[in-house]
Amino acid sequence: MNIIKVILKIIFYKFQKYLIMKRIITIFIFAAFLIFTKNGKAQSYTSAAGLHLGWFITGSYKKMVKDNIYLNFYAGFPNDAGNVLVFGTNAEIHKELEGIEDVYYYYGGGGVALAGSGFFIFGIRGTLGLDYKFAEIPVNISVAWSPGFYFGDEYSSGFDARGGGLTVRYVLSEN
Repeated sequence: MNIIKVILKIIFYKFQKYLIMKRIITIFIFAAFLIFTKNGKAQSYTSAAGLHLGWFITGSYKKMVKDNIYLNFYAGFPNDAGNVLVFGTNAEIHKELEGIEDVYYYYGGGGVALAGSGFFIFGIRGTLGLDYKFAEIPVNISVAWSPGFYFGDEYSSGFDARGGGLTVRYVLSEN
């Protein structure tokens, strides 16, 4: 019986690594698409709200708090678990990507919590992404990778590289 458990764990681990690599590759392909297909001059924005699609499916509100520093608040659900709520915030530092006009990269981190029936997990997450605001329409899109380290029970503690995804926001206010 133990050998079957070991084999299943190995298969699950390899499948999980495959899914992580698939998501990372998808993010970078989308980022390349953003970079090479832009057709307008982006403008900076001070606040935006929208939807994040990725490992977590959440609502997102992003607010500039200083020249190039934003706070991103989110709440929603993991896409692979029912009856679980996720919420958190990230502080993000935005910098213009040299050589590519109007595209910004950002990095930062923050805290996240997941709560469900009889459990509570919290963690710290880093974030690395690309951000673009269309000039013609009040829409901002970003793509990010957000790995985290979680603290909870024996099944949900440790490093998890699956975080990240695509966020589309409606711009509420601009500079």
